[in-house]
Amino acid sequence: MLPVETGLTMPLSPLPVASYDEQLGITFTQSFTNLSYNVTAVPQIDSNGYGPAYLLSGLSNDGYWYQAGLSYNWPYANVGGYNSGFDFNYEVFNTAQKSVYPLNSGGLTAFSGPVNSGDLVLLNLYISDGFVYMSAKDWNTGASAQESYSDHQTSSFIGLSSQSNSNGYFTGLMTEWYHATPYSGDETKVTYSNYASSLSSAYMWIDEWDPNNINWAGKWSDSIQVTFSNPTQLQPLSSNGATEFSDANQFITGSIVQQMTSITLLPAGGSTPLSATNEFAVSYTLDSQPQVLYAQDGTLTLAADSGTDVILSGVSTGSSSTEEWVMNSQGANVTVPAGSTITFYYYDILSQQVAYAISGGGNTFNPTLTYNTAPSAASAQFNQTINTISLASSQQAIMVLKGTSVSVETSVLGAAQEQWATSTSSWSISQANQLPGLIIYYHQYQVTARYSTSDGSVPSSNIVLSGTQYGSLYQLPLTTTNQAIWLDANTLWSAPTNAMSASGTERWSPSSGTSGSVTGAITINPTYVHQYYLTVNSTYGTPSGSGWYNSGATAYAALSSGIISGGTGTQYVFNSWTDAASGSNYTQSNGITMRAPVTATATWITQYYLMVNSLYGSPSGSGWYNAGATTTLSASPPVPESIITQHVCTSWTGTGSVPANGTSTSLDFTINQPSSITWNWQSQFISSTVTIIMGVPLLTAIIGLSIYLMLRNNQKFKKPKVA
Repeated sequence: MLPVETGLTMPLSPLPVASYDEQLGITFTQSFTNLSYNVTAVPQIDSNGYGPAYLLSGLSNDGYWYQAGLSYNWPYANVGGYNSGFDFNYEVFNTAQKSVYPLNSGGLTAFSGPVNSGDLVLLNLYISDGFVYMSAKDWNTGASAQESYSDHQTSSFIGLSSQSNSNGYFTGLMTEWYHATPYSGDETKVTYSNYASSLSSAYMWIDEWDPNNINWAGKWSDSIQVTFSNPTQLQPLSSNGATEFSDANQFITGSIVQQMTSITLLPAGGSTPLSATNEFAVSYTLDSQPQVLYAQDGTLTLAADSGTDVILSGVSTGSSSTEEWVMNSQGANVTVPAGSTITFYYYDILSQQVAYAISGGGNTFNPTLTYNTAPSAASAQFNQTINTISLASSQQAIMVLKGTSVSVETSVLGAAQEQWATSTSSWSISQANQLPGLIIYYHQYQVTARYSTSDGSVPSSNIVLSGTQYGSLYQLPLTTTNQAIWLDANTLWSAPTNAMSASGTERWSPSSGTSGSVTGAITINPTYVHQYYLTVNSTYGTPSGSGWYNSGATAYAALSSGIISGGTGTQYVFNSWTDAASGSNYTQSNGITMRAPVTATATWITQYYLMVNSLYGSPSGSGWYNAGATTTLSASPPVPESIITQHVCTSWTGTGSVPANGTSTSLDFTINQPSSITWNWQSQFISSTVTIIMGVPLLTAIIGLSIYLMLRNNQKFKKPKVA
């Protein structure tokens, strides 16, 4: 908005010319077919008496720029002085940055009636029948003013994605104030508002320049882009001593009576830090309008109305029924006066359901549980509270500070050597519902346990007592001295039936007391007999006597037979006992004293059968021979058959260890397998002379003997006569 052109070249007053233009503005990013905003009528002046204009601006779709506003003591152009009081301002610029209505000047006209300080004045730009109307109306007095400009091309006022277009035009609001000298200071608060239409985003800006000297070295400009996701949250901008604020429905230029409040939030203990999705809401008022900001870790600084309170929500936005971030154990809101600088610790607390039950029966009692939680009041000091409650059989909900521990009584004593105890008495809390649904207390008795052996020896493997403790298998390596342990009441215990050595040939075998029930404060003392294993080995036959024997006992080895057939011509004959055994009686060895694991071994001799065959004579030598034995065989002397013939051994044939044949009448050989020898004979006759001399008498005698024998035999076999 340009100053008002008077057409004069001489000053109207001794006041200097107002040429330095300070602008506090906001550019809309949305487009509108009409613009309407209320503004408060605030009479403010600088040291020369010059005042500002409160302007509504619209950039038309055809590039023209329209302004309508309310001014106070608006200056004249080129000459000192101003038009006193409240007036209606208007102006139209073309696409070439020229003021076309009025020409080369800002338009100024009086209202139809008075406009008083503090009145609410409507500023309006709207399009109708080819005209753009620029108007204002005082809602308090009814005074109004209006101008129009013919523009058949305008159909809307467009929003921008930057502070202004290349001509410096924009659609939005602006408080504009000309001063005679460069100005760096704030203004009295002026509020523009429209609660019927909300902005989604905008550009806020503050600048100062000299329209008559665009190259002025002292010009400056600051701007920010803002979004109004929270419609009532006032967004601030300050520059060179000037301030402005905006939200979705308001634009405020100048200072608000406010106090700066600084709130620092710190995580307590092991609390999970806050985040963009988990914050504390901070509620306050600014310019009497409700405001909400969100605080995370670190420091939040805000401007709130002086004399009001700033309220922090009791629970963070990311809290749930199982996890909360709070500043006090009640999760109550925290209130501080505007202007405070304060620090609070927040506490990440997790829901836990707690109850207890008894296993194994017994008296009813209520164990205590201790946990850490947030303090009862918000504090600038890390000050967690320790709570203690009595557990019940029904569940209770508690809120525990993350990163701390929950503990319960480990045990509750009953009668002598009797207790009710829990296996786990402390939990480090890192998540909700981490405690067991029921904390079980087990009825237990103190048991005294040891073992003993028959000879005072120590088993080479552990004697392990198995029992039940806290509802689970419990194992304890026993010693020969008493140990006190707690076992669950009315459960079973057991000790091993055998303790074996690594070799498996030595053991400690129980003689009594390897199992039972925990019915009270009992004593457990299983007794073991020290035993060694006797191994009886035999290549042949069926050995007996193998087995376990008490240490120091006498054992015997035996065989079922002393001779074992090995097949045709082969047999095995028991010889003696060796290794740990001695003696030559296969039915029972000499006694073996068991002082260690031992072996008794039966030794055997292998024997082979030699068969001697001969058609004549009396052959000898047939029988069993030890393997490897050397023997000598010889044939019988000539065997006479009659007075004229005899049989003489001339050779042999053999099998097995006997050579296959030979012509001698004796031989030596070693027997290593079943063998046989057959003597071969040849018949011999006496010479012919001797035969003739002796033959006739001998023949006569033979014939006579033969006749006699024949007659005798016939007489012997005659049938008896029948009577």
